[in-house]
Amino acid sequence: MEGLSADSITPQGGVTSTAGATRSHATVWLIAALSVACLLATGAAWVWSGPPRWFGVAVLGLLAALSWFLGSNDVQARVYLSFSSIIVLAAAAMLGPVSAAVVGALLAGLQRERVPMQARVFNITMSSTLGLVSGITYILVGGSPSLGRDQGTGAVMREIFFPLLIANVVLAVTNVVFIALIVRVDQGVPMRLSVGRLLTSTVPVYIGFGGIAFLLVMLWRPVGLGPASAGFIVALLLGARWAYLQHAEERQARGRALDALVAALELKSPRLTGHSSRVADLATAMGEELALRPQEVSDIQTAATLHDVGLVTLPTSVVRQVASGEELTAEDQQVFASYPGRSLELVGGLSFLAGSLDAIAHHRVPAQPIAPGTVPSHLSLAAHIVGVADHFDLLTQVGADGAAPITEGAAIALLRAIPRPGQERVVDALALALTRREVNLA
Repeated sequence: MEGLSADSITPQGGVTSTAGATRSHATVWLIAALSVACLLATGAAWVWSGPPRWFGVAVLGLLAALSWFLGSNDVQARVYLSFSSIIVLAAAAMLGPVSAAVVGALLAGLQRERVPMQARVFNITMSSTLGLVSGITYILVGGSPSLGRDQGTGAVMREIFFPLLIANVVLAVTNVVFIALIVRVDQGVPMRLSVGRLLTSTVPVYIGFGGIAFLLVMLWRPVGLGPASAGFIVALLLGARWAYLQHAEERQARGRALDALVAALELKSPRLTGHSSRVADLATAMGEELALRPQEVSDIQTAATLHDVGLVTLPTSVVRQVASGEELTAEDQQVFASYPGRSLELVGGLSFLAGSLDAIAHHRVPAQPIAPGTVPSHLSLAAHIVGVADHFDLLTQVGADGAAPITEGAAIALLRAIPRPGQERVVDALALALTRREVNLA
């Protein structure tokens, strides 16, 4: 489904601990149990509602093939454009739960990306289950798979629109619960964090796709176009895809421009190579642990990526002296202290970075030990997160002030010892992120 498939349920780099091995075994058993339950439920639905409607399955199978041909397109962080939910939801309303389960399995089976076998089995099970539960829901709330052309608006609303709306909600919630459950078992992330984040980021997507599914159902039955309605929907989807891809291309162009700034910084100070991306990974995971909204997490990720970008305007000698821990003259110290402001001068005029500017400007405040009571009252949580992530990476990967890197445990202890309002909460989020997430610190 849109940005929610289990492509990465196996941690990158393999199992590195006994706890990791236990989680890996638990994941396999969970997938097996879910698959068996899905098969049994499909068999029971077959007895209850009848066998699949193979002609309709074949028509929607063509849409599934088109979905496979076009693939999934990244249109926003963690959100992908795909036809899967539209096809499954339409199948649930037009063909019944068993047919929708078959269509769902077909869609997941046609997944283009190379994924581990257990991830592919999970995706097939999940997609089939989504079709099954949405089809059953549609019937139970009074939905009609065969509303004729002579029915009025009231009948359409009562027997198609509202049942389809409820089925769409059930489909979305089931999808999110499946993903949250597998992430909980495989990575130890609490379900409440995953459920909240996923629901917030996918609700608008499901509303739009539910509307397109309703149009397909209306064209198929009440309007009477039958399978020809798929042609109209394909044209609509291709138009929507084009619009989304234009947005995605613009976003990717912005990303390339920002990456060029980071690359310039790393060229100026090779010791900082990879620092910005590691801080961004850490800060993103910390924001998610703190259950921040997706847009807030995205702004934090951008701020963390660009937090040092002002260094490109400083003399190379100053930047390299700081990175190697050499002592600066009073004049050079003043120059170095100006880099957060210089960062704002570089990127402050870019409107799409508005939510990240505060953290870029103030991340140095929470990153350094200072006396109690001297933290500005306006210090944002985003700036605090970026500052702690920055300080942690300097301690453990780069080596703060030219010293050798220290262990993660020692760095956590040092960060906890800094007397600052909110410090313990942010450091706790860092510790949880390191434990529960596959953050690339290499």
